[in-house]
Amino acid sequence: MAAVAGIRAAHATLVAATVDTVTMSGGSRKRAELVNHGTDVIYFRVDGVDPVAAADENEVLLPSERLAIPLPDSGEVRVISAGTPTYSVIVTG
Repeated sequence: MAAVAGIRAAHATLVAATVDTVTMSGGSRKRAELVNHGTDVIYFRVDGVDPVAAADENEVLLPSERLAIPLPDSGEVRVISAGTPTYSVIVTG
């Protein structure tokens, strides 16, 4: 598992089949935009549970997709992919 931190924005490249835990500490941390810059699907969760690629109970971010997501009070988003896409988490609210 890799830890990624940002105040208002964080950018990283996933290692295949490895969870990144992204913790945002800036802004009101109510909403964020999750951006998939790659060609592989990203799976994510905001409930403190590690996602598993292509498994039930995960949210899905398709290649080249941007998605507005709610941030929990912890400011934590957990992401995983079967590939190695680059992604961003940007606090918007």
